[in-house]
Amino acid sequence: MRVTTQAAYILHKRAYRETSQILEVFTRDHGRISLLSKGSRASRSKTSGVLQLFQPLLISWQGRGDLPYLSSVEMSGCKPPGLKGKSLLSAIYINELLVYLLHKNDVNENIFDSYHAVLFALQSSPQIEQELRLFERDLLQHLGFGMNLECDADTGTVLDKNTLYAYHFEHGP
Repeated sequence: MRVTTQAAYILHKRAYRETSQILEVFTRDHGRISLLSKGSRASRSKTSGVLQLFQPLLISWQGRGDLPYLSSVEMSGCKPPGLKGKSLLSAIYINELLVYLLHKNDVNENIFDSYHAVLFALQSSPQIEQELRLFERDLLQHLGFGMNLECDADTGTVLDKNTLYAYHFEHGP
């Protein structure tokens, strides 16, 4: 199988043998996949500087089985978000969520778009925690575990923003 020019982000990478690495990649059209990047840790590698977390990429791969290999990679036309300090730690947390919650090859363009948006929101927002909670809410919604945040679970009346509610799991407010 050969796939060309897909929008992607690297969620996680780990060393493999002497000069290669295994990449956990999140793509718009193919979901989360694992790719073998041959020779990308070598001192003369042309791709080592491009294969960075939070860098919007265009990638191609080929091969059969669970671990196809990366055939080409380039930076997309989008500048990467400037993440530092707390926003960088928050972005790493989001990557871990995606690695653990997304099934391999499960396509969800909405999650990809939300991920892209939250990375750029984290670089400029003074309210990092709010951005994280909104992403978590959207992620749960897209995965089919959304929370009822609109009406009282018992009466069906619309929630009042000036009232405090208790939220009961698997039931609602």
